[in-house]
Amino acid sequence: MEHSPFRCAWPQPRRVLLSTLILSRADVKLGRCAVIFCHLLATFLFLVYNNGIFHDFFCKSGQGVKPMLQLAVCDDEAVCLRQTVDILRAALGDTPHQLKTFQNAPAVLHMLAEDGYRPDIAVLDICMGELDGISLAKEINRLAPACRVIFLSSYAGYLMDAYEAEHIYYVLKSDEAARLPVALRKALGALSTEKALTLRRGGSYQRVGLDMVLYLERSLHKRLVHTTDGDLETRQGPQALLAGDAADEFIRCHQSFWVNSRAIAGMEHETFCLSDGTRVPISRSYRKNAREAFFRLLADGYVYGGTPDVKKNETLRLPVAMVQREEHDGTRQYILEKDSIHLKGENIDKRIPREDFATVAELIYAAIRQSREDDVTSPDGVEEFLDEVAIFDLEARTDDRTDFSVAFYSVDAPLTGFCVRSRLGMMIPLLDGGRTANFKFEQTGVKFATPTVNKINAEGEEDDVVSRMLMIERLGGVLKYSDVADKIFRSNLSMIDLHMGRLLAEMTRLMWLDGITKVSDLTEELKKLNPLKIKDELITKHRFYEYKVKELLLALAMGMRPAKLYNGTDSAIAGFLFVTGDGEVLCYQRAFRQTFADFLFQNSRLEKGSTEKDKYGYLERENGVYYFKLNLKIGLLKR
Repeated sequence: MEHSPFRCAWPQPRRVLLSTLILSRADVKLGRCAVIFCHLLATFLFLVYNNGIFHDFFCKSGQGVKPMLQLAVCDDEAVCLRQTVDILRAALGDTPHQLKTFQNAPAVLHMLAEDGYRPDIAVLDICMGELDGISLAKEINRLAPACRVIFLSSYAGYLMDAYEAEHIYYVLKSDEAARLPVALRKALGALSTEKALTLRRGGSYQRVGLDMVLYLERSLHKRLVHTTDGDLETRQGPQALLAGDAADEFIRCHQSFWVNSRAIAGMEHETFCLSDGTRVPISRSYRKNAREAFFRLLADGYVYGGTPDVKKNETLRLPVAMVQREEHDGTRQYILEKDSIHLKGENIDKRIPREDFATVAELIYAAIRQSREDDVTSPDGVEEFLDEVAIFDLEARTDDRTDFSVAFYSVDAPLTGFCVRSRLGMMIPLLDGGRTANFKFEQTGVKFATPTVNKINAEGEEDDVVSRMLMIERLGGVLKYSDVADKIFRSNLSMIDLHMGRLLAEMTRLMWLDGITKVSDLTEELKKLNPLKIKDELITKHRFYEYKVKELLLALAMGMRPAKLYNGTDSAIAGFLFVTGDGEVLCYQRAFRQTFADFLFQNSRLEKGSTEKDKYGYLERENGVYYFKLNLKIGLLKR
């Protein structure tokens, strides 16, 4: 019988031994009246043990019996097999375990089918002779579903194929010494703790095990958890659901979809194929947005500074000495040499011809130019080259959105952190704070009855905010600026100016009512309206409004976020690498502050977010007063 999470190292007990031990103590302490009781107790302990309860009690309490971990290791190369075993035993330390080794897949299958062998963890080489590791894993999934599979491979190219079988980790043999212990810890954690999502549904909570979850979906109107037993609607978005330890199990493959890695059966035509037959689209822009800029820097060996009107500054050519970036398994350095790129990292030290980087940059640029969508299919050979240069994710993984850092002129020069913005792909907004970035306008002038409020809120389509604003005006109402809805965002804006909230709120109102979106044009309208009632001298001579808007844009570019407390300190981002529509990479950095500020001012716009997601565009009652909220979203021009 199989016990959970794994079997005990304690030998099979015998009732007679238990009875003898208990009775010897009972005869002394309690007399013969306790004999019957002790026999019953011994029988109870025997039955409890055989049903796994005894094991569970001691394992969970941390006393007495220690678990015996069952491991199976399969690799057709004897040297690699010995190396894997040594790493596993060193990582396990004093943990009681039984490790079986196999040099071919049929031997493992024989043990599973004929001998009833059920390992807790299986470490499998993918590339083997007559039966590969993926096919073997599929059989293990079927015969021993509780077993946690770890794949080993010398190549990253089998990564997507590995999703044909349920596994917990994919370890490259070049990183085996560092990554296999990590994979082992993850497998042990999975054995001892079943991860789950906690869904808030109405006034109650529902716990759903991850093994049942296929994928998460966020649409305009719904938040859905797709499971093997059907779809569950919840009030929480994917980010909230994945705030805990379940986050590492999901892959965000699209703006609207998060896929459970356990449910992936394969990949076909830019979609994930799930275990139940469902196909979920993959947005390639999540992985491709920064690539063209990265390869272009390494291929050219320099980058030109940009002008405010997105032109190349011929007088400012910056030689690139090194590009440094963070990967899931450590830091990568790409050092420019005369004819090659010296790639250095944890367990990596190789040189690759620079011309290869130029070729890949041209391939990516051509593919992007040919696509009219944000999603771009990788050209032939690109994915293989990415594996060769140890690139698995070029998008920013940090809170400050630093995609990679550059050392100019010399390898020893201070690193400059850059965020890539590209007109060729999906443009990440400067500010997209959701409902945190809402402004409150108090409804005054006429006191509306509840039926009138309901009629206003029912006006037009869901995102037709301007229709509801105009209806309020027609009925005699006035929307008067009140406050920034979120106190943290209010404080952050106050660092720029105490009245920055009012200034931005009026810009947002103008955007909706007059259809003006460009920040520079909106600023000109503000100068005419003068919502802050300042002197003409400040407006004309000091250019007050332009200055304040530029300061805000610089703060946003340097890391200020609506929901995160801002103390005036810039993040690791020191500038933008901006990819133009022609594929040219231009550099804007904090060292050339005025140029950077002018660029942001001339090339940013206000955008309209989702009313359902960001919770704005309707009359809402708060403390007996009706408020109308507008949302601030700032992006870069894409033309």
